[in-house]
Amino acid sequence: MGYLNMRKLRAIASSGQIHVSLAIGISIIAVALASKYLSVEIGSFSLAIPGLIVLGYEFVVNKKGYERFAKSWYWVLAILLSTSITIFLYWN
Repeated sequence: MGYLNMRKLRAIASSGQIHVSLAIGISIIAVALASKYLSVEIGSFSLAIPGLIVLGYEFVVNKKGYERFAKSWYWVLAILLSTSITIFLYWN
């Protein structure tokens, strides 16, 4: 009852929401490290861009007719690219 077998673990790990959540976590850590070690001062709107991408992902996943856009790797790539572009643009 309280154990987690491999089948359940695979089902959890293959969830698109887990992938997007991990990408947003990596994004937050990357921005924090860039802010600390590279002395990057990023504006508040630029910090919100990855979060807005996650909001778009949740909209697409929950909306009928947008199944072709609901692939999690599109959104993970968009989050990581927006984070790297934001850090690159604000890096002196």
